[in-house]
Amino acid sequence: MNLTKFQKWFIRKGERFNYYMDYLHMLEELDTPLNDDTVLYPENLQVAHDNAVNTLNLLKSEIEEKEYEERKKQIKVFEAEIDDLLFLTPHSLQEIVQEGSILHHCVGSQRYLEQHKQGATTIVFIRKKEEPNLPYFTLEYRNQQVTQIQGKSNRQEVPEKIKQAVRQWQENLQHALSS
Repeated sequence: MNLTKFQKWFIRKGERFNYYMDYLHMLEELDTPLNDDTVLYPENLQVAHDNAVNTLNLLKSEIEEKEYEERKKQIKVFEAEIDDLLFLTPHSLQEIVQEGSILHHCVGSQRYLEQHKQGATTIVFIRKKEEPNLPYFTLEYRNQQVTQIQGKSNRQEVPEKIKQAVRQWQENLQHALSS
């Protein structure tokens, strides 16, 4: 890096030094060669920074999804059909984020994603059989028990029909896991 060239660019652009350093650190994480002036002195640092953030997030997401592949196989046993309800496991971590977003509850937070991915907890989607792609309720299973069932906006009252199906699901699951 040519110090004089950097100084002129930096003064002309009026950028914040920490912001630029953050950009350079991301480029290093991305293994981007730093020998190209258009990379070192971008015309628009904010756009270049945002692009680096997006690329880094995408790569991290792809890595997490690859790590999640083995977990998906382990939790397939959690899937079931009881009466007119389906108990489905997430096919991707992104599905958990979407579930939380659509139902307006916290299952899509980083905490639940990490715990689910690592096996500390298991997230199960409860769907109506006739609408398998539409979030209905979300179940958390931890330490061989259902710890919570959440509907839209953390609705406190879970219908009795759902509670009964969850009890049946849990019995079936415990039997399947002990076999």
